[in-house]
Amino acid sequence: MTTIRRTIRAIKRRYRLYKTTTGKDNAMNLDETFRQTAAKTAGTSMSPADIKLALACLDLTSLNDNDTPEAIATLCANASQGTLGHVAAVCVYPQFVAQAAQALADKHIGVATVINFPTGKGTAEETARATSQAIADGATEIDIVLDHESFRGDKALHAANLLLACREACGEDVKMKVILESAVFPDMANIYLAGTLAIQCGADILKTSTGKHQAGGASLPAAFAMMQAIKNKEDSVRRPIGLKLSGGLRTVADCAPYFAMARDLMGKNWIRPENFRIGASSLLSDLVTRLNPPKEQVVPPKNDAAKTAAPSPENY
Repeated sequence: MTTIRRTIRAIKRRYRLYKTTTGKDNAMNLDETFRQTAAKTAGTSMSPADIKLALACLDLTSLNDNDTPEAIATLCANASQGTLGHVAAVCVYPQFVAQAAQALADKHIGVATVINFPTGKGTAEETARATSQAIADGATEIDIVLDHESFRGDKALHAANLLLACREACGEDVKMKVILESAVFPDMANIYLAGTLAIQCGADILKTSTGKHQAGGASLPAAFAMMQAIKNKEDSVRRPIGLKLSGGLRTVADCAPYFAMARDLMGKNWIRPENFRIGASSLLSDLVTRLNPPKEQVVPPKNDAAKTAAPSPENY
């Protein structure tokens, strides 16, 4: 807790700096660095190997208010695509975790669920209880929403306490992803600071969005700021930290600039299911279509078979 308090104090000091400086005066110069990186990676496309990797990094998601057991059964069936491979995990509401865990047993596909979703609100006790119940039901990954309203206000410690409660309940074996809801933040500097706090509170993966907020979903600037927070994590954080993109990625073309930017910033081999996830549902269809395109119908060439065919008995 002492480390968290120290981190929050540092964040508050930095936040005052970012409120009063822009451009080159910004201590981290995120805006200019982003522009340079975006220019380098613009116009990129994805190879077949990249598309297959995207499938392996997919968190196949169904977080609809009208989800049913039948819909979740279909989701789990689609999680494995035969010879094309399988997704990293499915992500469902807590009431469907047990069903998903049973359906995916022994298939090496994770089961993720959401906590304090989508607002981030709750108490430490409620957060711990919900997390523990999800794990007991079979969840292997927890996606918890940062209380971004408290963080952006004057209650960063409360936001931190919720994350710490979740981390404690997860233990060492369950992956904790922290959803920043990046679109609500006014700039990259604040996204960076939110990511820094989440990492200090035990995040294994920083996630962009719930996909439910009217402010929007994933964006390249947000992903850039989060990857910078991952790169610059303090020496005291020795575990690897990953990134999850969520909200608005529906096609291979949507994914391409994120792949290029991640490789530029984090290294060409950084994108793998342990470090990099894409939370989506409709994206699966485009990935599978690109990997296994429908075969073109072959039209037989015209010939004079009718003229050269052996005469029928009626012609004798």
